Amino acid sequence: MSNHKYDGRGSTEMLCKELQEGEHVLLFATLNTLKRFPAVENALHPHVNIRLYPHIEPNPRYEAVMNACGELEGHDYDHIIAWGGGSVIDFAKAFRHYSKRSTPLIAIPTTAGTGSEATQFAVIYKDGVKQSIDEPSLLPECVILDSQFCENTPRRLKACCAMDAYCQAIESYWARRATEESRGYALKALNLCRECLVQAVNSNDSVANEQMLAASHFAGKAINISRTTAAHALSYKITSAYGIPHGHAVALCMTNLFPMNLRCLDDPSPLLTALGVASNGFPEHFRQLLQQIGLETDLLSLGISSATAIADAVNLQRLANNPCPLSHTDLLRILVDEAG
Repeated sequence: MSNHKYDGRGSTEMLCKELQEGEHVLLFATLNTLKRFPAVENALHPHVNIRLYPHIEPNPRYEAVMNACGELEGHDYDHIIAWGGGSVIDFAKAFRHYSKRSTPLIAIPTTAGTGSEATQFAVIYKDGVKQSIDEPSLLPECVILDSQFCENTPRRLKACCAMDAYCQAIESYWARRATEESRGYALKALNLCRECLVQAVNSNDSVANEQMLAASHFAGKAINISRTTAAHALSYKITSAYGIPHGHAVALCMTNLFPMNLRCLDDPSPLLTALGVASNGFPEHFRQLLQQIGLETDLLSLGISSATAIADAVNLQRLANNPCPLSHTDLLRILVDEAG
């Protein structure tokens, strides 16, 4: 199967173009997704034989992936479909990696945030510690961006996902590994976010949902080249230790990090223009944005009073990709202000 991308509301109808009559398909999707969108699974049934694997939780664990590998061992499939949010797509990628399969993967995101359908890495947790698989073979062969699946999503989930895409695009722009191509994708994502993010989260507007899904995809394409930086490096402990959704955890690290990194950019004007802020205006702009979409702006309001454990557990690989070198004191400055 060649690399294909279909986008636009209702584009899931193009899925049957990728499948042959009578093929065997392994479908990774939660029962909640199937319940919300029964027409899609029903449309597949007359054409293909489906094996559903629904046992997927947010922030998938290594042990859960290995359980799937064991349970599904000895069964051959013509395609794997990952239909869900970033956790579902990451789970399917990790399954394909650890089971050493080359089965073509079709990714259908139901949230606008991680951009996992556009990246060659998968995030899983082992013993509470974030692990990242980074292999070109993880990139899905087919992507379907159908914004109908982002409609009627709980507001808080939409907000956390949107913050992941927004912060990914910012981090990609200033990353040490950034290229002209990745910065182009990052700016496309940020320009779309400036136009649609608040409306996509706070309403069920179909145009805003479609724009936000596109922004998430561009942000994913950006970090697939550049990788992420300090905000993501700090976020993983906030998620694993305190249960804060990933996108929100990243956002909590961005307010104070932004001015630090801005000083290290040769020409920050394209980034500031895409964000629609002045050089010193981001922290207040960002706090207001979080408030507009119903997310807490600091760690203390989430019951997190100590920043030391978070700083101590920082992901050094992603920290090394930050445009400015950051000391342990700097990490505390990024976090302590939010924590009061």
